Amino acid sequence: MGINNKEMLLLEKLLNNLSDKQVINVINKLNKKVAKIKNTDITDRIYTSYTLDIEECPHCHSKHIIKKGKYDNKQRYKCKDCNTYFRDNNNTITFNSRKNVNTWIKYLKCFIDRRSLRESSEICNISLPTAFEWRHKILDILGIMMDDVKLNGIVECDETYTRVSYKGNHSKSKNFIMSREIHKRGGEVHTRGLSKEQVCISCFINDNNLSYSKVANLSMPSWNKIYNVIKNHIEEKSILVTDNYKGYLKIVSILNLNHVPMPDDAYSNGTFNIQKINSYHTYFKRLINIHFRGVATKYLNNYIVYHNFIHCRKDEREKKIIDLQDYVFNTKCNGQLKGNNRPVIPV
Repeated sequence: MGINNKEMLLLEKLLNNLSDKQVINVINKLNKKVAKIKNTDITDRIYTSYTLDIEECPHCHSKHIIKKGKYDNKQRYKCKDCNTYFRDNNNTITFNSRKNVNTWIKYLKCFIDRRSLRESSEICNISLPTAFEWRHKILDILGIMMDDVKLNGIVECDETYTRVSYKGNHSKSKNFIMSREIHKRGGEVHTRGLSKEQVCISCFINDNNLSYSKVANLSMPSWNKIYNVIKNHIEEKSILVTDNYKGYLKIVSILNLNHVPMPDDAYSNGTFNIQKINSYHTYFKRLINIHFRGVATKYLNNYIVYHNFIHCRKDEREKKIIDLQDYVFNTKCNGQLKGNNRPVIPV
């Protein structure tokens, strides 16, 4: 809270009458105040509300819309063709949310800091189920961002595997039928080799740490499953660095890529290697197995998105938060799936 002009003039007169010792004390206190301001998280002072540029009706897509007052401090519109009313945050993540934007911003900071759901719910004063739902709403929107990723330059590629997890399905769904006996979480795979009990994730990362990954299928993937993952996300003439799996020969031929395969029992081919993608696998498995203590397979693509945004982006925390706020609050997210509607194995 500031002071008015009269109080400011009075303060200036008082300062002129201070002794040298009193001036030094005032300066020391002011320096502490300045240091406190500088150390304040800059994202606390950036946004208080978000509005989208409304160009059409979200219901009938008509351009004949007019402003029609405000509701809950948000601009209200009316479509002159279908006579429906809507607000500027229709189909955004905050639409129909009972929490204000500042609560969402607090949660986004928890999201960036990789806080647990319980910690996030306590910090933001929301319930544990709400914290879980918000996490996946955000990840669904970031998934839209990842769909626009286009890799170029030197791109390392390899697959990693994780156990199929039906966590959260058999206890809450009336329609779900377990395809096997229930296993203790964190146990070993019960079938030797690459079986249907393991999920294959096809991963790609370039020399600028830009990455794209997705669940390919269960068990060992065929070349067309890997092709379906990467076909729209790599530029022609890029250099694809892979292991010696022969299926990549077909992929590089179709996508017009240069190919550098690793020889048998070797970790490099000249100046090329696949150490970056191996490191990517290590950090991803640490995220899902240690930090989150196992995740359901149906949410696996979302946690890949989480890993790509948190780990692979080398921006400072404040920039990540600002970019995340801009994208999440300004992206249309109509039709995002709830947990019970997601396929048990991602498609």
